[in-house]
Amino acid sequence: MPARPLVLAASMLTLAVVLLAPGGGPAAPADADAAKPIRVSLSFSFQRDAGARLRQATLICEPDGRITASGWLANRPKRACEVARRQTSLLLAGPARGEGGTCLSQVYGPQRGRIYGTLASRGVNRAVSRTDSCRERFYQAVRPLFPKG
Repeated sequence: MPARPLVLAASMLTLAVVLLAPGGGPAAPADADAAKPIRVSLSFSFQRDAGARLRQATLICEPDGRITASGWLANRPKRACEVARRQTSLLLAGPARGEGGTCLSQVYGPQRGRIYGTLASRGVNRAVSRTDSCRERFYQAVRPLFPKG
């Protein structure tokens, strides 16, 4: 058999394997949807220390750019939406354990709070505190979502 038909047959076989493989072929239209901003609907509670009053805030960020915010987030809603969207994976997963599953037992501050609601239709319910190094890393990542000071 001459070389040209062999090359052609091999090329067609390769193309068939690529097109039939999962995820093969042209990009699905859903890929374009992945770039769209997600919907954020979160409520926050925050207490500066054990004796302080519990403060509340809400944040709703629609994919079309509309934003509704209350509490301490009312004066910085756009920034809060950016932070919530950028930290989606962390907010859904919660504080990561340290290397080897350990966290340094050190209290970094008395602040504590809770974040609950939905991100892209997935539930979020995260306690926020500064009672060990893992929780402190989480707190610092989501800090812009809480009151200043």
